[in-house]
Amino acid sequence: MTANGEHIAELLAELEVRGGRSHIEVRAELAGYGREAVEYLLGLPPDRGGVLWGCYEHFGVEALEPMVQRLQCELTGQDRDRVLYAIGKLNVPDRAVFLPYLEHPVAAVREGGLKGFEDRREVALEYKDSILPLLADPDENVRIGAYNALGSGGMEILDFIAEARRVAPQRARPYLREMLLEMVGFPGVDARDQAAIRRFIDVRAIGEQPESMHLCGTWLAVPTTDQDAVLEAFGLSDPMPVTIRLGAAAWNRDHHDWYEHNDCRRAYVTPAFDGWTLVFGKSPEAAHSSGNEAHRDALCDEAVRLSTRFGEAHWYGASCGDGWTAWCIARDGQIARFFDNFEEEGSAIGEPEKATHSTQVAAELSVNPESLGPHTRVQGRGVLALTSCGRERGAPTGVLEV
Repeated sequence: MTANGEHIAELLAELEVRGGRSHIEVRAELAGYGREAVEYLLGLPPDRGGVLWGCYEHFGVEALEPMVQRLQCELTGQDRDRVLYAIGKLNVPDRAVFLPYLEHPVAAVREGGLKGFEDRREVALEYKDSILPLLADPDENVRIGAYNALGSGGMEILDFIAEARRVAPQRARPYLREMLLEMVGFPGVDARDQAAIRRFIDVRAIGEQPESMHLCGTWLAVPTTDQDAVLEAFGLSDPMPVTIRLGAAAWNRDHHDWYEHNDCRRAYVTPAFDGWTLVFGKSPEAAHSSGNEAHRDALCDEAVRLSTRFGEAHWYGASCGDGWTAWCIARDGQIARFFDNFEEEGSAIGEPEKATHSTQVAAELSVNPESLGPHTRVQGRGVLALTSCGRERGAPTGVLEV
């Protein structure tokens, strides 16, 4: 090992211990060794990768060519990911140096070149015309890289994407449509795309069988097959027929999305399952309530109100993270059963519960969404529909599994 190599190794060792010099200071000194340090770093085994994450932003254009050469070695797994990450972090003010790599014969190098534009809004906007053709690249990883790079342009790139949607190579167009859906949602794409999406959903719905749902959140069940009555009772509008899988995906995405009001803008109303219609999604009244107790009371009040119309209405809750489960069974305007395992002892209503989870109660009294399958009797089509919050703010954007 050369004297420089020994000192580089000593600097890396400093990064792996606490209590020494500032890591920023050590990394800056490491970058002073330029290409030699880069080649040393790239040769380290993956299990030492933790010391490297903050190093690359201290290197400049001198580090680019060694990384590109490394990408031509048919790297896989962590080695490949590390080099791609490193390229994106390089301190290269003039990002035009990445342009030649977008036309390189090796796909991994093209992907690396795209990292030079990712997560840099102004750069993505400046070089969007050079990035766009790679959405039609033969290599899927390159196409994904181009998608991420263009997406870095934010909403300012919207007009460019909308125009390119009609003139780009055929292979690129689905990516552009997906980008538009993420940015502006279904109502924001043009009529031709809306019609194509509806046709695709209708085709996928033919012969679709129910499947087990991942449950995290709350839902209501009412004993009716009259979907119009359900929509009216829940104050929902603008129903769009969807597949069962798409409806479930929308609910899970909305519930786990932290954007403001995304969990209360729309609801998934299922087809009738064994005579029961299930409604997934928070009502604005419940979602806008303040505190857990007020939220729970709003959901129970909703079940009581619905039970006066449908004879009974069940509210169920489950969490995929912390073990929470709850249910409220309302009949003819009264709460017949209530249980919440996060509430204080004595808060339950009705006979002592033998059930330990809402899915057990749902299986006993209505329909357990986790147990949907080919045996489930299905009537009608499910829909996504807007709540009052959705009518005011618009439906959530994004691409969903059909």
